Amino acid sequence: MSNKKVCSFVLGFACLIAIPQQFLWAGSSTAPVKNMVVAGTRTTGPGTKLLAKYTDKPPILTQEQARKLQEEWAEADRSGPMQPAHLAPMTTAAQRGRELRTPNSAAPGDFNIYRDSLIPSGGIDGGFGDSSYTMEASQGTNGRFVFQTGNWYASRFDQNAPGGGAWAYLNPFSLFGSGFCCDQVTQYLPDWNQQYWLLLFGQGVVLANSPGTNLNNWCSYSIDASWWGLDPTQYSLDYNDLAYSKNYVYVAVNIFGPSGGFGSILRLPTDAMNQCAGFGYNYYYDTTRFTFKPVAGATDVMYWGTNWGGNNGSDFRIYSWAENSGSIGITDNNINAYNFEYRNNGQFCGSVDGVVSSWCNYNDSRVKGGYRANGVLGFSFDTTQGSGYVFPYVQREYFQESNLSYTGSAQLFASWAGVQYGTFTPNANGNIGGAFSWGGGATGGPDYYPGTAFLIDDDFAPNQPWSVVFQIFGQGNTCTYGGIPRWGDYTTVRPDYPAGYAWIGSGWGMVGGNCGAAGAYSQPHSVTFGRGRDASDVSRWNKK
Repeated sequence: MSNKKVCSFVLGFACLIAIPQQFLWAGSSTAPVKNMVVAGTRTTGPGTKLLAKYTDKPPILTQEQARKLQEEWAEADRSGPMQPAHLAPMTTAAQRGRELRTPNSAAPGDFNIYRDSLIPSGGIDGGFGDSSYTMEASQGTNGRFVFQTGNWYASRFDQNAPGGGAWAYLNPFSLFGSGFCCDQVTQYLPDWNQQYWLLLFGQGVVLANSPGTNLNNWCSYSIDASWWGLDPTQYSLDYNDLAYSKNYVYVAVNIFGPSGGFGSILRLPTDAMNQCAGFGYNYYYDTTRFTFKPVAGATDVMYWGTNWGGNNGSDFRIYSWAENSGSIGITDNNINAYNFEYRNNGQFCGSVDGVVSSWCNYNDSRVKGGYRANGVLGFSFDTTQGSGYVFPYVQREYFQESNLSYTGSAQLFASWAGVQYGTFTPNANGNIGGAFSWGGGATGGPDYYPGTAFLIDDDFAPNQPWSVVFQIFGQGNTCTYGGIPRWGDYTTVRPDYPAGYAWIGSGWGMVGGNCGAAGAYSQPHSVTFGRGRDASDVSRWNKK
């Protein structure tokens, strides 16, 4: 029996009528400012076909590959331009709303963890010695296969395999050529039964796709700045993201050149790429904005948002691109003020007693979550502490899809720890699942090393702070990069296909002690979660 069928007569009304996400802090009545631009058009040749071979253990890097990786890693996740600080006004308790429960308090009664599969240390590029504390895990599932990527691994779990299934591995360092760095993102496209996989390579990215029937037959396209009509010897790509609508796949990246970084996006035809053919495509970039976040749940219009480049901390830009149009709409809104977070600029996610280091110092306020559901566009980003918030937190912003006007905001926050890297996605019913990182410790309270939590925002729990389970508890502090503690750089959640009512998310936490301790490493998880009504849809494929 499916999710839709188990709705009672009373709940059934809620299942049929769109349930708007409940905002707490209403926005201003200022009218949005709208504009229109025309996207560019280019063509590319056919992709490259290859047959991938999975192994029980991933290959171990050679010394040269390890050296090259560190060079590429040094150029990854570059931050955007800083603006003068504008401290947000003090908030009231009513504006902040309810904070997250503490991890040792009772969990929601109807929040099921259907599967929590660990990717073993031996499955991460040959062992924990080569795992990254900046995990950047991403995943997709079609029922039989779960495909998960992270730093530095690519793995497939076959839930039909004898004995309940097992993880098998590909080698991202050699599969599509040399130069692989990081920033892997993967999405399953259910209407096409196709898995898409995006990887950062040196100056550019590789976009690959495979039929969901085996995940063996891949077709790849190498993308650099020339896909936007820019000189690839002068411009490089970073912080890539992946989304899809009915007929297109979208690649969003930051482009860095002589004058800094800016946001960009490609619109690529799904059908042609599934056939590994050449095609015409559209592109766009905006040198006044940084980091584009396309939404999950798009159909015949793709939306993406950015909060970086206007008045950081008080405005938000939404782009809209209909599938049947070469023009892109731009809408600017004033939003509720918040304290914009810049890298290593005073944010504090550690414990007051100094036991837990401030794991979010490498983070910033770029948009990390976006979705479309029930007539609402939702975006999320991280903010620093202040203005009534003890620790950094996640801000959720809501806009009406019909006219892109601003509705208001809600906050995912705690007075006992920091909350960052929040991301959200709709399921087949338009309910929202999410994931975020958490950790720290207030004065006199318990200390929490950073870990991962999962969230459901639906008809059972439509109001802040929604339903949350603190699933992954860390056992130590993260490592530093350039002297700065580093975590993230993002989390991901997808619908649990083929039914699409539950969610699958990735998370991680340090195990074995602090970074640098013998045997300590960042352990990735693949987690399937949902409500009790989703059990029959999940259990068909849930073997482990």
